[in-house]
Amino acid sequence: MGGAYRPVIVWFRNDLRLTDNAVLHLPEIQRATHLVGIYCLDDRFENARTKRFKEQAVAELEERFHKRFGAPLECYRGKPEKIIPDVVRKLRKLGTGSQDGFVVASEEVASYEKRVETKLQEQLAPLGFSLKLAWTYSLFHPDDLPFDVRSGDLPEPFTSFRKRIEDSQDAVVRQVLDVPTLKLGAIPLDDPNAGLDCVPGAWTPSQDGGGVGKSPDQSADATSHVLPFEDGPLKSGHPDHWLTFRGGESAANARLEYFVEHGLSKYKTKRNESVGWDYSTKLSPWLAAGNISPRQVYHRIRAYEEEHGESVHTYWCSVFEPLWRDFMRFQGIKYGNKLFFELGPAGEMPSGAKWSYGDRETAKRFKSWQEGRTGIPWVDGHMRELVHTGFMSNRGRQNVASFLVHNLHVDWREGAQFFQDQLIDHDVTSNWCNWASAAGVGTRGARLNRFNMDKQARDYDKLAVHARLWVPEVADVRPEAVHDLALRSRGSSMESFRSKKGQQRQEQQNKEQEQEQQEVKESGKGAEQQISAPYPPPIVRSMGGSRFENTRRLDRAELDATAAKVRHAVENAGCQVRCAMPPELRDKSSFGDVDLIVATFQDKEGGNEMILKAHEQAIDAAASALCSVARKGDAVTQMSLLSEEGFQVDLEFVPSASFALAVAVHAHGDFCWLLGRALQPLGLKLTTHGLFVRRAVATLLEDFLLSRDPHAVANFLGVCPSFFDGETSKTSDTLIEIEDRRACRAFINGGDVIQRHPYLAGPLVGQCLRELCISHGNGNWKAYLQWLQATPREDILNAIDAQVNALQRRANCDVARLSSS
Repeated sequence: MGGAYRPVIVWFRNDLRLTDNAVLHLPEIQRATHLVGIYCLDDRFENARTKRFKEQAVAELEERFHKRFGAPLECYRGKPEKIIPDVVRKLRKLGTGSQDGFVVASEEVASYEKRVETKLQEQLAPLGFSLKLAWTYSLFHPDDLPFDVRSGDLPEPFTSFRKRIEDSQDAVVRQVLDVPTLKLGAIPLDDPNAGLDCVPGAWTPSQDGGGVGKSPDQSADATSHVLPFEDGPLKSGHPDHWLTFRGGESAANARLEYFVEHGLSKYKTKRNESVGWDYSTKLSPWLAAGNISPRQVYHRIRAYEEEHGESVHTYWCSVFEPLWRDFMRFQGIKYGNKLFFELGPAGEMPSGAKWSYGDRETAKRFKSWQEGRTGIPWVDGHMRELVHTGFMSNRGRQNVASFLVHNLHVDWREGAQFFQDQLIDHDVTSNWCNWASAAGVGTRGARLNRFNMDKQARDYDKLAVHARLWVPEVADVRPEAVHDLALRSRGSSMESFRSKKGQQRQEQQNKEQEQEQQEVKESGKGAEQQISAPYPPPIVRSMGGSRFENTRRLDRAELDATAAKVRHAVENAGCQVRCAMPPELRDKSSFGDVDLIVATFQDKEGGNEMILKAHEQAIDAAASALCSVARKGDAVTQMSLLSEEGFQVDLEFVPSASFALAVAVHAHGDFCWLLGRALQPLGLKLTTHGLFVRRAVATLLEDFLLSRDPHAVANFLGVCPSFFDGETSKTSDTLIEIEDRRACRAFINGGDVIQRHPYLAGPLVGQCLRELCISHGNGNWKAYLQWLQATPREDILNAIDAQVNALQRRANCDVARLSSS
């Protein structure tokens, strides 16, 4: 290679973009003759989710980088301070004349990242290369602030910092930098003297980021075995709560445009919600990976304001929230390693605070918090969402942090480290500074928020939409009663759950609970009905005529006439719902109420707000048809109406996909209740929403949907199909009709018993249940149910093991007999 040779290596870090990337505008690049890009996926600074997200981002960046500059982007796994010097040595073989060159990169502030920069500079110096850094992170560049951040002059707390900037005439947000046009020579990687692909740790990202090449010592699933996702876009794990997070500039810009059009105009009023796609920007994963810059967000919102005007919503998204992010990054400059000390940047323990770490009791409390099993649905729902998806709302993050530190008295750094291991949008300064702030050690003079979990839950999840979404133990509890479970469960939870302020109220709750349990014992219902931690037994909501006093019973003619009248009114109200009455027993002559199942035609169109609106319209239509004089319930799960004739009509709301199964299950309520309790020890769960199998995901047990189709459920369980056709209802004497020789159309892989005995799937389930009923209930299903309730779980599993082994031996004997004949 003749002539001058001034190679430049662009080292991409947390700035995985071409637009508004100051690194690409450094003068060293302008003077370069040849260019190559490098990205090192460093396991020291990534969790499984951020690795996957950045792999997707790099796959897109590689293509754009080569297309724009004609130069390659080389990707590696390992430590940059070791890999980049190896690359430099390879590049030096290609040049003649000057051997000097540069590595250009974005500047980081955290202590470990700064240490990498220092080590890399030491390795490059003997090779004639220098490291040049550019600031790419914040909304306001440090050089444009009215104080010198780099020398430690940072106004604190945050309010002082924000006001100093907003009051300054000189503090301005710089314009977005376009992608530069560079005329450089591409380093010929096919030159046999280069051998860049021989550098240890080299890999090539695929187009979808799902199956990247691995370094020789890495297994094929090393980054995916803990992820509850398939290849492609990252989605939250809950089937009714899809959120797509895919790394890359194009996905980041698409999300920004979507939010500006659909969420910006109401951001301030919705920012404290926890369910849905529009309540917040959801830009944090892309900001953390550097797929988009705060300046791009700021100027896009400014363009929106020019057309629609300024508002508190645009201010919060373009200035207030990004300034908080800047403040934490500048804290990283000022305090360095102190971010990770127990007393944090403040250097002192806040008044009244105490926490511990290392002992067994603290570890037990911390584990209950990690797994979402504290007994507080508001806390547990958010923790399970985090473990399952890697994401959590801002309101949720503040609350679970406050609960861990100020209620469970666990060292705040334990929580910060756990978040670092889980968050898809992990950013070192944002995470650790937010946790220090929650613990009261962020800055001196800052306000300390000790959140009241009960008040927060009722203020921000009034209808328990989030809690019921992520905590299956409360899925069948009335929304208005869900958060009461926190009070009921504290009596058997750990002492440290209780704040000083609530101790007196808790003692009264415990007394009332003990009295209720004593009454249960005296009434003969058995000790198994007592509340157990972390949650009480599920409250079974029966659709009976007991929600109002002095209701009239209906005869068959009145039942059919009332149901037809309400169905006609609801389905013709223009609210796009369908309605059905589960069939009642043919030999039944009087009825306590009218049961109706209601579902929207399309659950996902318009989101939760549109579904709730449709439910409310259906309730109003039914109330008008009945000339209703009273109503109890809600528009989320169930509403009971009292007609002027004294009839009770219950509307139960279910997802559209579960409509047929809900009708079928209610048609045989007694049977399905017994069957559900019998299936529980087998790792199966039957509800109006479907048949589920319980599997281990990370440290939690989660319910995975097998099917919502009534016929598929019947076929899988080996149950008579007429039980689930939604058209017939049998008497109690003929409910248990198990068929043994029915083909299995589903596959399960999980649950305690299923893992031991995969052949339990299908018809063997029914046979095993019948044999267990004979062995432990003398053929009486109610007696068998009482045995299940009174027997320890391990004894139940052992009994099932013995029964399955007996069935297997019998099957083998039958096969041998057939073979011999």
